[in-house]
Amino acid sequence: MRNGRVRVFLLRRRAVAAVGALVLAGAIFWAVSYPAGTPASAVQRQLPIYSVEREQKMCSVSFDAAWGNEDTQALIDILARYNVKATFFCVGDWAEKYPESVKALHDAGHEVMSHSNHHDHYNALTAQQIVEDVTASNRRIAAATGVTPTLIRCPYGEYDDHVISAIRSIGMEPDTLSYREKWLLIIRMLPLVENNFNLCELGPRSTGKSHLYKEISPNSILVSGGQTTVANLFYNMGRKTVGLVGLWDCVAFDEVAGIKFKDKDGVQIMKDYMASGSFARGKEEKAASASMVFVGNINQSVDVLLKTSSLFDPFPPEMGTDTAFLDRIHCYLPGWEIPKFRPEHFTDDYGFITDYLAEFIRELRKEQYGDALDKYFRLGSNLNQRDTIAVRRMVDGLVKLVYPDGEFTKEQLEEILKLALEMRRRVKEQLKKLGGMEFYDVNFSYIDKESFEESYVSVPEQGGGKLIPEGMCNPGQIYTVSQGKSGMIGVFRLESQMLPGNGKFERTGLGSDREAKEATNTAFNFLKANAGHISGTISTTTKDYIVNYQDLQGIGITTRLALPTLIALASIALNKPTVSSLAVMGEISIAGTMMKVDELANALQVCLDSGAKKVLLPIASAADLGLVPSDLIGCFNLIFYQSAEDAVFKALGVE
Repeated sequence: MRNGRVRVFLLRRRAVAAVGALVLAGAIFWAVSYPAGTPASAVQRQLPIYSVEREQKMCSVSFDAAWGNEDTQALIDILARYNVKATFFCVGDWAEKYPESVKALHDAGHEVMSHSNHHDHYNALTAQQIVEDVTASNRRIAAATGVTPTLIRCPYGEYDDHVISAIRSIGMEPDTLSYREKWLLIIRMLPLVENNFNLCELGPRSTGKSHLYKEISPNSILVSGGQTTVANLFYNMGRKTVGLVGLWDCVAFDEVAGIKFKDKDGVQIMKDYMASGSFARGKEEKAASASMVFVGNINQSVDVLLKTSSLFDPFPPEMGTDTAFLDRIHCYLPGWEIPKFRPEHFTDDYGFITDYLAEFIRELRKEQYGDALDKYFRLGSNLNQRDTIAVRRMVDGLVKLVYPDGEFTKEQLEEILKLALEMRRRVKEQLKKLGGMEFYDVNFSYIDKESFEESYVSVPEQGGGKLIPEGMCNPGQIYTVSQGKSGMIGVFRLESQMLPGNGKFERTGLGSDREAKEATNTAFNFLKANAGHISGTISTTTKDYIVNYQDLQGIGITTRLALPTLIALASIALNKPTVSSLAVMGEISIAGTMMKVDELANALQVCLDSGAKKVLLPIASAADLGLVPSDLIGCFNLIFYQSAEDAVFKALGVE
């Protein structure tokens, strides 16, 4: 990397078993652009962008997918192991043949873009043929992922001005908004077309979060951060006048971190209003239709917030930790996905006249399409009443905004339904982190009334890729779920090596954590004392052992490492992997005494979210299963052990 520019190196291999030719490169984005440092006058060709300006050092990984899917999952697992996200350029024929692989790539958090429809030579096609080919490819990929590609890599690396112009003509232009970004900007408008709709958007600065509510409609008002009063917002008892919620269609709070009520009961009154659209003051109950919007800035990366706190962290504590308040938010818009506005985002052509647009969207508040989904779909069992209300309101609003004539297809409605489920699930995921098992039911889904097929909707930042991969792990690789230093429950991975030596035991990844090191010593000492009870082939005197410990969610290393370390050591010593998709839970003392799992229900929910299908549990925890929801228990094959040796045998699949 020089002068902040990513250097791109293109490496090709003829045979990559996973998904075709492996290409380590920056994604080749099509645009009218010239390489940095080259005067436009010196080059007349339209060129793809081979590098992108970045402040930090980085490179991108991309793959071309055109044939074979035998090892697609293995590739996904490898990328997940190193926390790498890639761009997959897929041929439309491949996407139609292996839709499950395309979906798996998308669900794992990778970009899925176009590599043409049939892998033809674009230089030999007419502009119309190119357009038809790219459109068909995009349609096939979108059918599997729900996302329309915005980028393309031409087959054989062939392109010229003719090809690029044809591709640009259908909006394959990275310098403008992506398809998903357009949807997110439309979702911002929901409070303007829906009565009593509660929306939250937190993200970086300069993305236009507050601009819409301040400038687009004269029927909305932006309340700057700082103190407010119940009288100003709801009802003035002295003057007998209704506050902002009765005067405006939408009340937006800028910089949520600064929201403060002078009145002690301010937050409670706001909760009542957000739930029912009414509030009581004195002897009267007042009703209003104003939507509530909360916008603000996130000063840390989303990854950090997800690992250390919640996505509601920027809220003041009386709101950001109050699950009853947060549960009343219908929609959490991921503001971090919206780009910062630049001059090229604004048109020099005709645009909307805001006065007309404002009246149009105000009239839309009178229309109702919330029941539109009932014709084709029904919602899954994990949505409670508040979830259902939120999703229906979002479906109603998006239909009004995108299809105001009421004409839409089943596929178009399904696209809207997926977005609505995602926006509400984002709220629920954070409630689960804050409120525990009360909000465990986050696996939102919808059911096709014709095929009875149930489809699940995830949130991108949580990652569709599972921390605990499917299939067999390498010998010595163990996943354990327990409480970390922060008090949160998370997933930890152990990876082991065995070398010729004289019985040394080394640990990496624990830093200076004394308790964690003591737990690992307990495991090695137990193995030295009881190796013969497990297998006569295990040697603790002629071999050296190394175990690396990884905190996969950044919650602080756990101290409950004796049992998983023992299993990891036995696994690498015997060169035998554990059973597939296994999460190890529980702990042992130096004497081999079993310790049951704390917060079993919460721990099992983490196992489910992380991809575990089998859970190794101490028999002592069986008594606590009565406190765990039955549908959560039904998600696993529970394997109970009675002793440390029994845990090793069952983890390795030895009866």
